[in-house]
Amino acid sequence: MKKKIYLLIDATLFVVLMNFIEAVLMPGYWIKSVIKFIYIVLSVVVYCGLFKKRFDEAVYFNKAKLPWVFYAGLIGVYILFIIGFLLVKDYLNISEIENSLLIKENITKQNCLYVFTYIIVINSLLEEIFFRGLIFHGFDNRLISYLVSGISFSLYHLSMIANWGNAFIFVLMLVLLFLASVVLQIFSLHFKSLKASYLVHSMSNLAINSLGFYIIYFM
Repeated sequence: MKKKIYLLIDATLFVVLMNFIEAVLMPGYWIKSVIKFIYIVLSVVVYCGLFKKRFDEAVYFNKAKLPWVFYAGLIGVYILFIIGFLLVKDYLNISEIENSLLIKENITKQNCLYVFTYIIVINSLLEEIFFRGLIFHGFDNRLISYLVSGISFSLYHLSMIANWGNAFIFVLMLVLLFLASVVLQIFSLHFKSLKASYLVHSMSNLAINSLGFYIIYFM
C-alpha cells in the first residue's frame, strides 16, 4: 500500500470517526479522549511497521533547542487568542458553548482543571503527532501535505464548533483552523521539530481553556 493512499484513508477515517463520536454518540470527554489516544497511537505504530520508519522520523519529533525569543513569543500567542475572543465574543453563541462544556462534555467546576490540563499537555501533543507529524510528512509534495493536513485538521473540529455561532462564524472558524494548521506547520518546519508547533499549540489551548474556565465559573 502506498504511503499517500494509507495516509489519506487514515486521515479521512479519523475525521469521520471523531465527528461521529462527537455528534452522534456524544460520550463524556474522557471516553472520547481514550478513543482518540488509541487511534493515533495505532496509526503511528501501523505506519512505522508498514513503511519501516522510526517513530521520530515518522512524526518529525526531533530534538531541538529553541531560542528564548520563541518562548517569549508564546506569551504573544496567548494574548492574541484573548484579544481575538474579545473581538468576536458578541457573535458567538456563548450559552451553547457553555452547554457543550457542562452537559455534552461532562466538564464541571470540579473536574475542569484536570480536563483543561489534559487538553493543554496531552491532547495538543496527540494532534501535533497526527496532523503536523504523521500526515504532513508522509507526502512528498509539500502543497499536498499542507492541504491534507490542514483540511483534515479543520474538518476534525467540525462537530465541536457546529453550534458556536451563525453560518458565517462557522465557516470563519473552519478557515481559521486551516490557517492555524498552516502556521503551526511553519513553526515545526522552521525549527526542524514538532516540538515548536506543539508548544505553540499548547499555548493556544491554554488561552482557549482559560476562556472556557471563565465561561464555566463567571458566565
